[in-house]
Formats: sequence, structure tokens, C-alpha cells
Amino acid sequence: MVHFNVFKWIPNIILIYVVIFNIIENPKKYGGVYISFIAGLLLDIFSANFIGFHIIIFLIISLSLKLAFSRYVRIPFFEKT
Repeated sequence: MVHFNVFKWIPNIILIYVVIFNIIENPKKYGGVYISFIAGLLLDIFSANFIGFHIIIFLIISLSLKLAFSRYVRIPFFEKT
């Protein structure tokens, strides 16, 4: 996605996908954590940073979204009656 820049800013599509997946997913399930680990690993393999940099960042983002949504947000779609 290097050729698609927005005001000379290149969006990180993988980060956007991880955030959206964790927002949409049920807060009690951990599929988003696995997705964030795999996405971070792929970004680490193809970047110049040390291995684990993107993994740690994506896991922190994913776990903080899970914590925030499980404690503070109630979505009736996910709750069983």
C-alpha cells in the first residue's frame, strides 16, 4: 500500500484491520488477540525493526480494546437473554 498515500501519509491497513476486528468481535472471545499476534509477526518479518516490536504494540492495542469493551461497553447484540 505504499503507492496509496493520503496527504503524504501512508495508512497502516493491517493496524486498521486489527482495530476493526477487535471492535466488532465479542469482548469475551480472543480471536482478535490471535489476529493481532499474527499481523504483528508479519509486519515484524517485513520491517527493519527488531522482532517483537509490532507484536507487542498490536497485542497492547488488542488487549486494551478487549478490556475497555468488556468493562465499559454493553452491546445488546452480544448479550444472551
